[in-house]
Amino acid sequence: LPLGDGYLAEFNIAVGGGLYVNNGPEIVFTYSPGPSVQFNSGLRKYYNLTRRKEKGRKLANNSGNYFGAKLKYSSRGLTSPDHDTTLGPAPNTLNDVLVSEIHWGMQRNMGDRFIFNLHLGYGYIQDFNSNLGAFSPTFGFKFGYKIF
Repeated sequence: LPLGDGYLAEFNIAVGGGLYVNNGPEIVFTYSPGPSVQFNSGLRKYYNLTRRKEKGRKLANNSGNYFGAKLKYSSRGLTSPDHDTTLGPAPNTLNDVLVSEIHWGMQRNMGDRFIFNLHLGYGYIQDFNSNLGAFSPTFGFKFGYKIF
């Protein structure tokens, strides 16, 4: 959702790997025992759109470099192990986790409809089930398809 003058608001829903914070405090990203539902929203400020336009590059789909901030909620796993497996004890369950981060990123077009996005940052991860939290580097990437 463009907000004008290089600002963009984003809202996403996804299903994928989940998180829990260990006593270490260790942050674990895993798909086991099952996927979690994730909701995130953020704000981006693109800082090189004018320079990219002057070089004659295509600016569609907000291609450019940006600084941003994001809040991401990751739910408990959709399935939970309640028994030991043949490979050992049951894995830890995924927890309700909130990630608050600031990051640098880039978004590029891949053809007319596909988008590649990558961001690197730093944030705080709060596990609501174990009441543990930790500061951590953050990383994200996604491929998107532009419908409209």
